[in-house]
Amino acid sequence: KLCIARIRCLIEYFRLSSLHHGDDNNRQISIERYCYGTELPDWNKQNILIQSSKINIFTDRMEDANEAQGFVDFANKHIHIHRIIPSATQEEVLFSCCPEAFLSILVCETLEDDEIVILRGCKRFVDYTGYADTFRYKGHYEQSNSNHIQDILVMDAVFSGQFTREKIDRDLGKAWATFKKSKDQIIVTGNWGCGVFGGDLIFKFLQQVCAAMILGDDFKRLDYSAYHEEDLAMSLKNLLQKLEQQKKTVADIYEMMNNYRQTSEMAALRPTFIDYVSNWLNKPQV
Repeated sequence: KLCIARIRCLIEYFRLSSLHHGDDNNRQISIERYCYGTELPDWNKQNILIQSSKINIFTDRMEDANEAQGFVDFANKHIHIHRIIPSATQEEVLFSCCPEAFLSILVCETLEDDEIVILRGCKRFVDYTGYADTFRYKGHYEQSNSNHIQDILVMDAVFSGQFTREKIDRDLGKAWATFKKSKDQIIVTGNWGCGVFGGDLIFKFLQQVCAAMILGDDFKRLDYSAYHEEDLAMSLKNLLQKLEQQKKTVADIYEMMNNYRQTSEMAALRPTFIDYVSNWLNKPQV
């Protein structure tokens, strides 16, 4: 059924393209690759306060964030694993709904640790239901503004070692560079680096928050989809509220993330990251 669903998405794209032949003559698709190794911020010096108003947490699908100009692709370092298989991760669902994104496979090799890709002009043609094994084709995608085409922000997270300083810096850099290079004022994201990537949800959430906070006044908002998880949405909102109330900065969070691994070299002996964060926030203020 999953194979059939993904094939139906492609067929629908070709059907719609044939019906509206000529309507998109002025639409351009661009594939932008950025290496940013020499531009990275010094996270230890980012004394920027966390502002909960810049993070909008919601429980609908990422696709329902209609104001967002940028849509984060929870990418594999081999974009869409460089082939089409009967699978429906977030990236694979995205490419099925925006088939023109497949063009990136032709020109993008394996993403380096300091490289991200931005796809502009790839229109969303298909709607869907479900996820992973329950992914199903729903029909053509309907939106109130047919001219609103979101940028696809391709950023890959690590598969292992997420709590080491090297990997922390890597993924913070990925998120920061993607958000900054997109120049989008509103970006929608979600549980990036989790699921098949094995990342800690709270940890990856905070990395994206830190990246968004240092973008400056031109950046308006990060929309974060908790994807039907009401309890998760509430937990993340409470976490942001506490960070703001205690006047925590990006540098504070960066230090805390790096200190977490030092509680024990053996993962089994460490507290869970959410417990560690809770204890950190509950310490008496000096």
